[in-house]
Amino acid sequence: MHLGVGTARRVGIVLLILAMAWILSLETRAQKVKIKPEAPQPTKGQGLFKTEKYDLLTLAMHEVYEHYNQAQDYFKKQNYDLAGASLRVMEFYLSGTKNILPGQITVWEKDKAAKTITLDKAKYIATVDRLNHYSQQVQAGLAKGQWLQAGGNQPDPMMETCVGCHLSNQVPTDFHRDTDFKILTKLMHEIYYHYRDAGPLLQQERWDQALDLFVVLDPYLEQIPNHIPAVNQDQQPIDKALFLQAHQELTRFTHDMVEKLRTRSWQQGKPLPPPRIVVDNCYACHDKVVKIPSPW
Repeated sequence: MHLGVGTARRVGIVLLILAMAWILSLETRAQKVKIKPEAPQPTKGQGLFKTEKYDLLTLAMHEVYEHYNQAQDYFKKQNYDLAGASLRVMEFYLSGTKNILPGQITVWEKDKAAKTITLDKAKYIATVDRLNHYSQQVQAGLAKGQWLQAGGNQPDPMMETCVGCHLSNQVPTDFHRDTDFKILTKLMHEIYYHYRDAGPLLQQERWDQALDLFVVLDPYLEQIPNHIPAVNQDQQPIDKALFLQAHQELTRFTHDMVEKLRTRSWQQGKPLPPPRIVVDNCYACHDKVVKIPSPW
C-alpha cells in the first residue's frame, strides 16, 4: 500500500516529533529525576544562574555558611528541631559540592593581574567530610540541648573550612550586604534557591529532605517586610503595598507546603500545587527578565 504525499509527510512529522521527544528525555532519565508530564521543561542556557562549576561551587558553599549560622541562631533560641533541619540543609549543599569542584579557578581582583589556581580535590573532599562529621556530632547533642564546641584553642570548624579554603587558595571573599536592596535581594534569592533545589527532591520522592529546605525559610520570609526599599536598582519606585501582598501569599504558600509535606496530604488526592507565587515574586523585582524558570 502506498501512502499519499500528504499522509507520508504527516507520518514523517509525527515520527520526527516522537524521536525528538525521546532524545530530549535522555538527559532527564540520566539524572534519574521523575519529571511530571505537566511540569515545565527547562532548556539549556535558560535560568538565572551561571552554570560554570566555580559559580555553582561558590553558590553552594555560601549556602553552607548561611545555614550553619542559621542553625546556631536556632540553637540559641532553643529551637533544636529547626537547628537540626538547618544543619541537614547545610549537609545537603556541602555534600553536593564534591561533584561540582573545578580543577582550576581563575581569580580576578581589582588592580591585580588575573591568576589561575589549581584546586587540591583530595584535600577539599577531606575538608567536606570533616565538616559533615562535625555536623553529625552537633546534631547528636541537640537532643540534650548541647552544641559541640571545638576543643582547646581550635577555631570553629565552619570558619576553619571557609577561611582556610579562601586563604590557602588566595580567593577573596565577598560577604558584603548593607543596603535594604542588597538584603532584600539576598532574602529573595535564598527562598528561590530552596524552592529550586527542593523541586528535584520532590520528583525523586525524597520528601524529608525537601521538607528541611522549606521549614528553614521562615527567618528569610520574616525579614522581608523590613527591607523593602523605596526604589529598585534602576531607581524606579517599588510598590510596597503590592510587594507586601505578594510576600503574604508567598509565606502562606510556603507554610502550606510544609503542612502538606508533614501530613502527606497530597497522597490523599490533593496534589502538590505548582509554585507559581515564587516566580510571581521574582517578577515583582525582575520586570526586565524575560524568563524565570519555574522551581519545579
